[in-house]
Amino acid sequence: MKKLKTILQSRYLFKIIVIITCIYSIVITKTYHFKSKYFGNEPEFIGKVISYKINGNQLNVTLIEKEKLILNYYFVSEYEKKYYEQNLKLGDIIKVEGKLVTPTKNTVPNQFNYKKYLYYHSIYYLLNAKKIVKIENNKNV
Repeated sequence: MKKLKTILQSRYLFKIIVIITCIYSIVITKTYHFKSKYFGNEPEFIGKVISYKINGNQLNVTLIEKEKLILNYYFVSEYEKKYYEQNLKLGDIIKVEGKLVTPTKNTVPNQFNYKKYLYYHSIYYLLNAKKIVKIENNKNV
């Protein structure tokens, strides 16, 4: 009977393990598809703010409820913009009324595909917000 040391140092065992690992990873990545926890017709969402950015008259927020959502909101007035600049913080809980939209695929072949990019980041829907209400402030430091 061979000793364990000589068996583990065998090149054949190493090659077999590498081939099995490669086949397993290819099968898993090609066959397993993630699915959203939303149906696409929900009217309102309550979630935690992970990140936000104000770009001109647009507010972009990454929100976590059941899964990650990217929220887009357009300001109606300058007062509303200043309100969100001063009062919206990371970790706040907000209530959003809006509509879920699936991201669009790339229109030019072999170029950047935003829908796949979001899919690999576990984001399946974009949220076009009509109304945002801050429910709770962040309690952490």
